[in-house]
Amino acid sequence: MKRSLKNLSEFRIKSKDEEKGKVKDFLFDEKKWVIRYLHVEFGTILADKKILIENSFLDKPDWEQFIFPVKLTKSEIENAPELKDHLPISAKYEEEYNKHYRIDNYWDLPPTVMSAMYPPRPMKVPTIDINEKELGTNLRSFNEVENYIVHATDGKFGSLYDLIVDDEDWQVVYVIIDTSKWMPWSKKVIIPIHKLEEISYVNSEMKINLSIETIKNAPEYNEKSPFKSDFEKSLYEFYINTL
Repeated sequence: MKRSLKNLSEFRIKSKDEEKGKVKDFLFDEKKWVIRYLHVEFGTILADKKILIENSFLDKPDWEQFIFPVKLTKSEIENAPELKDHLPISAKYEEEYNKHYRIDNYWDLPPTVMSAMYPPRPMKVPTIDINEKELGTNLRSFNEVENYIVHATDGKFGSLYDLIVDDEDWQVVYVIIDTSKWMPWSKKVIIPIHKLEEISYVNSEMKINLSIETIKNAPEYNEKSPFKSDFEKSLYEFYINTL
């Protein structure tokens, strides 16, 4: 099912031995736009320690109680390499993290092809502005990109409001753009990730390969309405006609 990161930001974390925390942020891989880590804050003894939970450690979420059970104990989390630096997270830290938990580096794994999923995998993702500086990381924060200014092919029209992920593989599949501060026809629109052309983390902007008129007529996002197959079908039909 497709889920809003804004909604998932309200979830709590529970370790195997009942230690509880809360989600602070989501970190995605800019090369594939897959959520790799939850940035978590725990209380008590872990209060001053920054914690990352890799997506493979998440158990089946309790959607009704807003809880992410984690397949780790408090001790395992506490003994993980300490994250001292501010975000973004360095590749060196990720390697230390993976050695601690004895898991494979996700960047060494072969690409996943899942044509039966919708949208099919792998997905086309935006390129990075050629003027970006090398930061030694490929991780980006949802809190960072939220509110980025968004350009259509013929001008600015809104800001990034939310990211929609598939809860089966944590792939970002749609972006939600809020036009309320930019256009008289104020609404939130849903745009497939493959329509994002380029992103600049230096300038806090992204470009979408659609005209403002097309976006004006795009399906509107309703935060209270879940993504269903018939709705996604209408999305697909709308955007396939914009090619």
